[in-house]
Amino acid sequence: MMRKIFLGIVSSSGIVGGVASFLILIFRPIDFFSLAICIHIVAGLALTAIVLYYIYRVYHDDRLKPEEKVMWVLILVMLAPITVLAYWYRYIWRATEEDESARHPA
Repeated sequence: MMRKIFLGIVSSSGIVGGVASFLILIFRPIDFFSLAICIHIVAGLALTAIVLYYIYRVYHDDRLKPEEKVMWVLILVMLAPITVLAYWYRYIWRATEEDESARHPA
């Protein structure tokens, strides 16, 4: 469960890193410029790693049809900051809820 929550937090790193860099540059453009660049680089690396991991998951997911796999890979590559959150919610977070409900029927 904690692994899935961590994956969701890392999935949002591209959006959070961009916003943090923007705010730092607005409020302290000279003092914290290098900090903003470092935050942006770390967020970009985290986003790249999570996209590669999700592409791996898409390729090995038996629930998806081949057409859906191609669609998810293309969308992950082109619209990564938004799509990683959608993929995480749909195929990782909700999969946990479905597994829990299957184990404990009402």
